[in-house]
Amino acid sequence: MPAPNAPGNRGPQPPQRPQGAAQQAALPAVKYFNENGKLRPELLDEEAMKVGEALANAGLESAQLRRFYGDVVSLRRRFEIRSAGVPLSERASVFADILPEFRLLRAKAFYANKRSERILPKVMKDFIQQHVQAVQNWQDFLAFCRHFEAVVAFHYAFSKK
Repeated sequence: MPAPNAPGNRGPQPPQRPQGAAQQAALPAVKYFNENGKLRPELLDEEAMKVGEALANAGLESAQLRRFYGDVVSLRRRFEIRSAGVPLSERASVFADILPEFRLLRAKAFYANKRSERILPKVMKDFIQQHVQAVQNWQDFLAFCRHFEAVVAFHYAFSKK
């Protein structure tokens, strides 16, 4: 009988999660608005469902998802409070004030993923990275907030816990 801690006798192993290109392909390309400048309905429906399912299948805990979502909601609230009553033409300046903190989400995702792939799967890191790069103005930011809200809802629906 082999010793319990002998090499090759590690007991039951957790199921392997898909990684790399398979997870990257799970994320749809980022496009917030259609050719008429309107928010694309697919962004809040099919695409959010696909992302929410991919995050759930990767084993992302809702607490980790909500950690990032909470940061985004906090930034959105700051933007909405500061831009209340401000003409549309000046909202870019208000958004410029929160943009550095929004971009910090990317670093937080890389850090959390590096600490533990199990805690923050690569697909979540890729999701944050993809959207931090895609958001160029306050309209994109608000569209991303709506998309993220839908992703959180779909993640909850697909999550096994």
